Amino acid sequence: GGGGGSVNYDDDGAAASSLSRRSAPLPLAASLWALRATAGEGGEMALLSTVFPHLSSPDGISWESMRAAGVGFWLKTPVAAQAVLASAGRAAVRAAGSGDPGPAAVYYIAAGQRSRVSALYKAAQEHRRAAFFGGTPSAEAAAKNGYALLSKGQTGLAAAAFLVGGGKKEAVRLLADRARDVQLALMVAVSLGDQALASSVVTAAC
Repeated sequence: GGGGGSVNYDDDGAAASSLSRRSAPLPLAASLWALRATAGEGGEMALLSTVFPHLSSPDGISWESMRAAGVGFWLKTPVAAQAVLASAGRAAVRAAGSGDPGPAAVYYIAAGQRSRVSALYKAAQEHRRAAFFGGTPSAEAAAKNGYALLSKGQTGLAAAAFLVGGGKKEAVRLLADRARDVQLALMVAVSLGDQALASSVVTAAC
């Protein structure tokens, strides 16, 4: 579940350093913030509010902006990860306007806010998806939806579908491998409080 414990997938920093070398270099400021981060959700939330003063604003902050700051490499507590993902969800809704709620789905669901996704689809008159994301589909039904969405190139929404059915490993793998977003995969694993899953993302990417 999304408990408050820290996910220590990178105790010595070596894995994060390797990841940053293999992807785009982290900005110097992001590296400094990572070094300053204190253990525990209180320290991470304080750090987030300093780095992103508008994190809790109704408009949110785009995932692209937060990824550029390297948040996926230095947040380790579920509460902080959920705050980041919820903010990204709000920003995705704002960017879409009255359009497709899909881009916000994976952020909100990983943040434990499934009801928002269902409400967005209901408002968009997409009742089948509203029922799916608002209900309790079996793992099999969720996987079927996930693979159907994946075949349409909707990787983020496919990951959201897997999450609804409890397929967190499949969701995280899609984000890391198909969407090529290691930081988002890490944030989802951390938000779920799954240390082993977060570690597997780091290991696979290094």
